[in-house]
Amino acid sequence: MYTLFIDTHFKDVQLVIYKNEKILQIAKIENCDRTSKNVLPLLKKTFQENNISYNQIEKIIVCNGPGSFTGIRISITIAKVMAYCLNIPIYTISYLELSALDNKGKNTFAVKENNGYYKATFMDDKMISSISYVKSKELLENEVIVDNINYQKIPTYNYLKLTDCFNANPLYVKTIEALNDKKNAS
Repeated sequence: MYTLFIDTHFKDVQLVIYKNEKILQIAKIENCDRTSKNVLPLLKKTFQENNISYNQIEKIIVCNGPGSFTGIRISITIAKVMAYCLNIPIYTISYLELSALDNKGKNTFAVKENNGYYKATFMDDKMISSISYVKSKELLENEVIVDNINYQKIPTYNYLKLTDCFNANPLYVKTIEALNDKKNAS
């Protein structure tokens, strides 16, 4: 069984192909400035390198945020289209959940964004708080800042959220800047 993981929540494009829940290949473009133009060619190349057809994918896992408004929408849209066309399930996972896959005990995890951090508290690998956004100066000293993901644990994570191609949605924490500008102009 093949599983595809897609993450375009921030500046990197990351694709992972699993065969029977073991990593077959990790494909990555770091600091990608044209995600919408690069993710599909990378996906095609990765499938070709591993002699996999799209029809062999049986499950899609997608990082649904928080992060870049456009980046999240790109990965969610690709996952939805593939799930619809292939009639396969989509599972969503937040980037903070990805960050806490190796967590033991109670910890607050934070992931960097342009002007601050997204954070949430976990007990072991289960999120026990809502995700919030804080400016850098508000970050507490005892929070774990993560930029390393244990990709091997993703397909077997107990808290993946099963959804379908119509209900896989981006996870937005901050208000979109354009909406703030519109409110302030009123």
